[in-house]
Amino acid sequence: MLKIESVHYAYPGGKPALHNASAELAEGITVIVGPNAGGKTTLLRVLAGLLEPGSGRIVDENGTALSPLDLRQATRMVMQDADPQILGATVAEDVLLGKPASALGNRFDIAATVLHRRLDLDDMWHQPVGMLSYGQKRKLCLLHAMLAGPRCLLLDEPFAGLDFPAARELRRLIRENREEGLHQVISTHELEPVFDIADRLVVVANGEIAAQGLPHELLGRLGEWSVRAPGKGWD
Repeated sequence: MLKIESVHYAYPGGKPALHNASAELAEGITVIVGPNAGGKTTLLRVLAGLLEPGSGRIVDENGTALSPLDLRQATRMVMQDADPQILGATVAEDVLLGKPASALGNRFDIAATVLHRRLDLDDMWHQPVGMLSYGQKRKLCLLHAMLAGPRCLLLDEPFAGLDFPAARELRRLIRENREEGLHQVISTHELEPVFDIADRLVVVANGEIAAQGLPHELLGRLGEWSVRAPGKGWD
């Protein structure tokens, strides 16, 4: 479990992107939901150790404060845009570039083989990354993150741009990760693909934690924060 305690962050020259944000991210699948520009991605970047808050802290289940370095070692973030995260010329090269930093050690090669099959990337090992579809690039980024052996996987708008078959496959992978004990935090502005598999919701709006709790507890209030509830119309 990770706990966010009174985190404040402001980008240079801008208004605070997070203000006094406090939340509990329980084991399983936590979904951070809210309108665009509300602070969701900034919060994920703080959790990933990519941004250091001006004040406040992130603590673990023992109440130990985690530095940005601690968070970078414990978590991996898959960003919405796949291209900047892919460094290799081929799928194989991109995967192997992560090997020296992997927490899996001698199990890296075995894990890579297993995950390639899980993600249906087996036939693409020597494929140039420029030939991959949008969904395949997203899967490659996910593979890279999982091969680092994180305690917590952070996914920023993972369903954006995916067609229905690809979204169903991603849902399956997320559920399998939970069954294997991997803590996952998903940021999204659209709850439809993840509401039924979420263990906890955290609503972020205007840089603040507006609400948090079990999905069914917050379902009837989501409109208060400009979030469309699953199954609701657009009017």
